[in-house]
Amino acid sequence: MNDQHKKENERAARIAFMTTGYHESISAIYEQVVDREYESAKEQIKSLMKDLRELSKDIDNDNF
Repeated sequence: MNDQHKKENERAARIAFMTTGYHESISAIYEQVVDREYESAKEQIKSLMKDLRELSKDIDNDNF
């Protein structure tokens, strides 16, 4: 495996790791809202929004 291919695989793994976390957060938010755990849901939403803002900045800077 050449160096460029290895870097692309590592990049894909980082992206997959991040998006898995986003999916988990969204699932938790769903469960919290269904269970009427609104304060917990709001905290989870704030955390997810922060993570997504960071992702947006990384995309703008092509920082993967």
